[in-house]
Amino acid sequence: MSSLFPSHSSIWWQSAIKVDGERFIPQPPFTPYNPFDWYFPIERATREQQSLPYRFLDVDGNDTQAVARFCERFGVLGDFRNVGWGQWATAINPLASTITEGLPPEQAQEALYKSNFYRASAGTRPNPTLCVPMELDQFRQAQRELYESIVYAQRASGNQPETLLLPDENISSGLSLKEIRYRASFTMASRLSMVRPRPVWDTVHDQWVTVWDVLTLEAAMYLMVLFDIQGRGNILACPRCGKIFVGDRPRTQFCSPQCQNAAKVQRFRTRMAEKETNGGENHD
Repeated sequence: MSSLFPSHSSIWWQSAIKVDGERFIPQPPFTPYNPFDWYFPIERATREQQSLPYRFLDVDGNDTQAVARFCERFGVLGDFRNVGWGQWATAINPLASTITEGLPPEQAQEALYKSNFYRASAGTRPNPTLCVPMELDQFRQAQRELYESIVYAQRASGNQPETLLLPDENISSGLSLKEIRYRASFTMASRLSMVRPRPVWDTVHDQWVTVWDVLTLEAAMYLMVLFDIQGRGNILACPRCGKIFVGDRPRTQFCSPQCQNAAKVQRFRTRMAEKETNGGENHD
C-alpha cells in the first residue's frame, strides 16, 4: 500500500515468529518495510483508516497468537534495554574490541570516549540486530504505557473524551493541567529519544524527505502519535467496542457505522424495555 505521508519514512523488519511459552523470537530472514505505510495523518484519516499505534493497542495482549500475528506483520517491538544510538552502534561494531582489548570495563569506556568512537558510531544505520526476542509482559507493558501517553496528551490539550480513561483514574484526578502536560511530555520524550531524523533525497519525487531512523518499533509508533496530537482531530475510544481510533468529525463517537448502529439498536431496546416496565407499574 502507498503511504499517505510521503514526506516521511522509516524502516523496520518483518519476520516469522517462534513462540516459546510467553517469549516471541524473530526468525531470519528479516524483510524491511516502511512503518509509515501504516500511518494515516489525523487531518486526513477516516474512521476506517487505523494507524499502526492504534492497531497495536487493539491487539489482545493476553492472546499469544494475536501478539504473534501482530509481530509477524509488523515486527517485534525492539530492545527495551537500548540506551542510545552511540552505545548500540558501538556494541555491534567489531572495531570497538580493538580499542578496548585487555582493558577493564571503566578504562574501556574511557578509551571509547577519548577515541570519539561513540560519536563516530552514532551515524550507523539501523539494522535487523535491533529485532530481539520479546516477552509477552513487555508487549502488554508497552500497550499500557502508549495508551496512558495518549490519554495524558489528549487531556493536556484540553480534550478529554469520556471513553479515554486511565486504569486508575484516582492517580490523575488530582493533577493540575500543568502537571498533566509535564507527564505527557515526559512519557513520550523517553520513547522519542530512540528516533533520529535524517534527510534523504527522493529521486522519484525530486525532493528532500525526512527519514526517521528508529531503534525500536515502539519509537516509530510514538512518533506517529506525536504527529497526531499536533494535528486537528481527536484520538478516541469507541464506547461500544473499545477500539482506539481517530475521529474524522467533531461529533464522531463510534469507530464504525456498525458500532454506531448497534448502539442505536441497544438504546432503542433499552427504551422499549423501560416503557414496558413503566407501563406494567402504572397498570398495577
